[in-house]
Formats: sequence, C-alpha cells, structure tokens
Amino acid sequence: MKIVAWVLIFAGVINLWFANLALPVAWAMPIILMLFGVMLLVMPRMTLKRAFATDKLLSEPITGEADNQGVRMKSAHAAVDLPWTLHTVMVAPDLVAIHHSAGVIRIIPRQFFADEESWEAFRRLALQAVRD
Repeated sequence: MKIVAWVLIFAGVINLWFANLALPVAWAMPIILMLFGVMLLVMPRMTLKRAFATDKLLSEPITGEADNQGVRMKSAHAAVDLPWTLHTVMVAPDLVAIHHSAGVIRIIPRQFFADEESWEAFRRLALQAVRD
C-alpha cells in the first residue's frame, strides 16, 4: 500500500508540474492524487492509534506460555488457547503467525518475550508444529 501511495503522490506532483497554473481547474486532479496518496500513508497509523486507545483487549498487557500442545495467552479481559494442531503456523525471524482460520491471524512478535532464550525456545516449538 505504501508503494501505491508514493506512486499516487509522485503522479500528482508530475501532473501538477505540467498543469496550467493559470487555470485553477487544472490543479484539481493532481491535488486529489496527492491527497489520496497522503491519506493512504497516514490512515493505517491513525487507525492503529485509535484501536490501541479504545480497545482494552489490544492495549492491556498480555502474558502467556507455550508448550508442545500449543500457546496460551491471557490479559485482564480475555484468554485464548491455541493448539498447534488446529492451525497453520508461519515462522519468521522476528515473528510467529498462528492462523486461527482463513481470515484470523494471531501474530506473536519477538518483543513479546523477555529474553532471546525464551524466544528461540518458542520458535523451536512453532517450527516443530510446522514440521508435524
């Protein structure tokens, strides 16, 4: 989405460069393109800030544990138990994504863990679940 936003901004600047500045109506399309590009860049950040400011499930601290059976996470308002066998698991160097269903993904980042040893142990569990 960032690439599309920057392309729109660039196209707006190029169109504005070649527009007849004596005719204000010629400015409309380039300005609309630039504003739409800026909106695409800014809106995800604004949406995320609003979500963390208003949603208690997102903004409160989460604790959890993992073992061979799955991952369990708890917060003040919710608890989730994610067995490895029921989900698709994707492991990357800085995060683990557990797919609940076709449209729901729980992303567990490296920052969730206190130290590198516990992060590597969790990644090994996730990789083992992927292989099984």
